[in-house]
Amino acid sequence: MKGKRTGNSMSGDPADARRHLPGRGGVKYATGHAPVTRQAPHGNSATDETNTFKSFRIPHRIGTWNVRGLNQPGKLRIVESEMERKNVHLLGISETHWNGQGHFTSDLGNAVYFSGPENGSSRGVAIIVPRSLNKCVIGYEPVSDRIITLKINTIPCKLNIVQVYAPTSQSTEEEVEDFYDTLTATLKRQPKREISILIGDFNAKVGDTTDNDHLSRVMGKHGIGERNIRGERLIQFCCEENLTITNTCFKHHVRRLYTWISPGDRCRNQIDYILVGTRWRSSVTNAVTIPGADCGSDHQLLVATFRVRLKRIQKPKVVPNIHRLNINGFKKGFEQKIEDLPKNIADSDTKWEYLKRIIEETARDNRLVKPPMKEFITPETALVIQKRRELKENGIRSTEDMQRYAELNRLVQLRCRKDYEKYINEICLEIEQHAMNNETRYLFQKIKELTGTRKPKACAIEDKDGRLLTNMDQVLERWRNYCAGLYTGESSNANISWSEEEPDILPSEIEHAIKALKCKKSYFKI
Repeated sequence: MKGKRTGNSMSGDPADARRHLPGRGGVKYATGHAPVTRQAPHGNSATDETNTFKSFRIPHRIGTWNVRGLNQPGKLRIVESEMERKNVHLLGISETHWNGQGHFTSDLGNAVYFSGPENGSSRGVAIIVPRSLNKCVIGYEPVSDRIITLKINTIPCKLNIVQVYAPTSQSTEEEVEDFYDTLTATLKRQPKREISILIGDFNAKVGDTTDNDHLSRVMGKHGIGERNIRGERLIQFCCEENLTITNTCFKHHVRRLYTWISPGDRCRNQIDYILVGTRWRSSVTNAVTIPGADCGSDHQLLVATFRVRLKRIQKPKVVPNIHRLNINGFKKGFEQKIEDLPKNIADSDTKWEYLKRIIEETARDNRLVKPPMKEFITPETALVIQKRRELKENGIRSTEDMQRYAELNRLVQLRCRKDYEKYINEICLEIEQHAMNNETRYLFQKIKELTGTRKPKACAIEDKDGRLLTNMDQVLERWRNYCAGLYTGESSNANISWSEEEPDILPSEIEHAIKALKCKKSYFKI
């Protein structure tokens, strides 16, 4: 009696095509998964092997936030604190109001990559990367005051973060088209095999997407509001570049979907978006706004959970700095350990290994820890910031709540300015104290802390063809080739001949040099 063959059974004939699974062995699919050849119903694998599929991709929370300026005292620290409190691993910033381009390290240790206009304080974009993630950054490119890109070394392929700030509704159509042309050119420069995520304030409303089944590849069914012309332009751009608007693909309460509140709370719209390549759409597991995050902005923090694994970076060998050692403790520890050194060692190499280990262990035990940066925001101001955040978390439902929030916002700005002035006055008093005690080292450290401004670093360089290089490996290779060319050219073998000798020094020149010497200074003859 022949039994019925189920739809999922495979034939026992080796020549039967249904016996073999589709796809070639060892080839990963577009989502990065390997073809499944063996399954267990639940829990561990049937062969009692470790299931490495779960740890293949680690979820990372990538966010974007229009903070409406970072120039007021304490604003950057508030944003970084909210970033840490909400467990955001990478945050894109719109409207920084910073001039210039480059990167620097904040007081809390985060790396900040920014791009702004040369003149004026409008617009500006930035990306904040924590210290743990910054070691995986390959390079960045400040394209304009509206676009900045960051490349991260991830597995299975590199990840490109593009933070944008699109023109507002008051801008002309030419400015909007110039923005999208620049953004398209930026994406074209990135290899197609790499992952690209576009985040930022697009100032466009895609509207309700419930009935847009013909755009299911570009959008989900959970958009809100009414679509405008800028929204149509954004959808057209996503269709041309094969991008998906992720925060329209997940069903949430409306409060977790809108990203901007109009003045007076007349309406709430969705104008900030996180776009990802359609090929990597399944890697985004969630996209939601966080109304509880507060920095005094009318925009909401938008966060998407993206599953990707960072490439393991080999930790560099730390060389102890003698200027950061407790010298007295090092001497005592070294003398105690050197007495325990075996006396019967004849081999010089073995003696050196013992001595080297003693020096490294003693230096490690007596290393001075760098004191943390002094926090100028007082506990009283932090309490006001917390009250403002709690009011926003509970929801601003009435006119009284709006007035209360505006009052707390003004109070936070006022107290931050006063705390910063008090912090500056304390540094001035410390400078006077160091000057009276003739402590020049600490004196100049405080002067540098007081007068030092943010000096951004830049790591971009042009190649021989004039193209901008932002990848650190390419920058180093360009410098290596340039320096090697200085010694391999024809000019290095040229013979320099002097046609005539220099004249002797005149007595009048000697008299002029002596008169030009400063008083009360000692000089010696060479």
